Amino acid sequence: MTDTNEIEFCEEWLSLKKSHFKIIAVATVLADNKRAFRGSLNDLCAEIGVNPSSVNKRNIKEALASLEENGYIKMIVDGRTYTVSLAESVKNSKNVKTIKKAWYDLIRTTKSEEGCGWDSMLKVFIVLCDCATGTLATDISVAEQLGNSISGSTVGKCIRTLCKMDFEDFRFISKSENRRDNAGNYYCIGREIDRGIFFE
Repeated sequence: MTDTNEIEFCEEWLSLKKSHFKIIAVATVLADNKRAFRGSLNDLCAEIGVNPSSVNKRNIKEALASLEENGYIKMIVDGRTYTVSLAESVKNSKNVKTIKKAWYDLIRTTKSEEGCGWDSMLKVFIVLCDCATGTLATDISVAEQLGNSISGSTVGKCIRTLCKMDFEDFRFISKSENRRDNAGNYYCIGREIDRGIFFE
């Protein structure tokens, strides 16, 4: 059981599609505050950060149905009002990653200069937090851990953005690991991501 300053994400959510992951992330944050999402599809669009176009609303309805069918959420529809909460089975899952709510809030509100969505940054953040110190990672290997729900190039953009952010407790430090080929040229085989602690 987490305290009110922490949020738990099930590991299997990291491979969910964009709209599915955004909805489950919002439901998770509300669940940790003993609440559920309650509002129209327009309200849910605003909550996950997309325009309330007919295409987005259709995608959200499909995502909600899929999440409910897979046992991730409970949903009640009363006219145009949707009430969405986490399913009990999800709340009792043992396969969870815990992060501070302050870290989630920072990721949600940070505008990436490289155009990364908050959902992609959050997924990469959770994977990086779980990496052991000294682990060598590539953009492709991180994407694979995310079930290729985002591309390797997007992972690289997310890592560069996350390394610029101050999480107060730490900052990510990315160090490229290079090798030399037979012709004497250097090439990158991956990067080591560490969490550095900075004191004022």
